[in-house]
Amino acid sequence: MLETMRSIYEDEPLLIKGIKNEKSSTCIVSFTGVGHRMGGIDVQKEEFVGSSLKNGSVFSVTDKTRSWSNNIDESRLKSKFIEFGDFDKVVSIGNSMGGTNALLLGGVFGSHTTIAFTPQFSVHPDIFPRLHDSQWTIWRKAISNWKYKCVEDAKIVTSREYIFHGNSPEELVQASKFRKQKNRVHLVIKNCGHDVAMTLKEKGALSTIIDQCIANSSEQELKSCIRSFGMETLDG
Repeated sequence: MLETMRSIYEDEPLLIKGIKNEKSSTCIVSFTGVGHRMGGIDVQKEEFVGSSLKNGSVFSVTDKTRSWSNNIDESRLKSKFIEFGDFDKVVSIGNSMGGTNALLLGGVFGSHTTIAFTPQFSVHPDIFPRLHDSQWTIWRKAISNWKYKCVEDAKIVTSREYIFHGNSPEELVQASKFRKQKNRVHLVIKNCGHDVAMTLKEKGALSTIIDQCIANSSEQELKSCIRSFGMETLDG
């Protein structure tokens, strides 16, 4: 049975929860997405905990105001993580806005690996005057202080990055902005939209893909893994 997340810290823009696995020296820093509306209640979920817990402790970060990290106090985040525990290996992971936040803030935790499913390169109006998601437009209007206009504004980049997008037109608009980098594996999966993580989960592949990334697999190894579950990447 999955242990219940315990609350570690909360203020207006930030909620931190965690689960400790005393038998592991690895910590998964899980960034939630923008949330899911269910029956009129807006709930932000601790994403990937089921997939990640077997690999170590989980430190879950919720950007409550949906600011794409712009409202988060990095120094407070770091101090709470230090209080949470001392780890030999840290992996940051997130979906959608959570993926963007993982790329932006993974370095705060000294992450060795960052895994981002369908992250936004940016929601800043200078880069994307129009966003295909009307809720993103509403939330970005509430951001008054832009510390991060795009993922390239990350202050600390030390980890190996794994980025996954779908090949729908809306996804490719964001995906096309990510540059090739030596420390980055970026795969676009065919026949997916913004639901890449859910599709991988339905195929029974999500946990395996996460494990492959944590093991620092190569691009070719990941493509082979994806093919083994009956899926293809855009470039084969």
